[in-house]
Amino acid sequence: MRLSFFCLLFFFFACQNKSANVLKDEIKIEVSQDFSSLIFSNIDDYILKNLSADTLSNSMWAQTIAVYPKAIDEDLQDLEKPIEGKYAIKDKNIVFTPNSSFKKGKSYLVELYLQNPSGDITENLKTNSSLFNQDAIQKIIQF
Repeated sequence: MRLSFFCLLFFFFACQNKSANVLKDEIKIEVSQDFSSLIFSNIDDYILKNLSADTLSNSMWAQTIAVYPKAIDEDLQDLEKPIEGKYAIKDKNIVFTPNSSFKKGKSYLVELYLQNPSGDITENLKTNSSLFNQDAIQKIIQF
């Protein structure tokens, strides 16, 4: 009886739906030493190469990596507009510098619409296959 319970418990946890975005735990977000920028590291070289090959406008960058002021009420978070700023690729990192400084003591929500590129060529040929994922990676940064 006890063995079947543990087998059932193991099966339950093994079959849980995990996030489709495997980069969630890999991508690191750090605050620059002077607190003026966010640095996104551990991003796949293939993604960086594709992003640097394209000349992206700031609005297109914001559709890839967006930084929002964290709303006090969770239900109002979707109404927040992304913070405007400049994006750059430096030393295998993506750096976001806002037009207005981050405020000390304030929290910010970061959403990354990136996903791990598939090594399977048939997956890459599918029309819905993209480096940009609608299953956003969300992280909170406190200043």
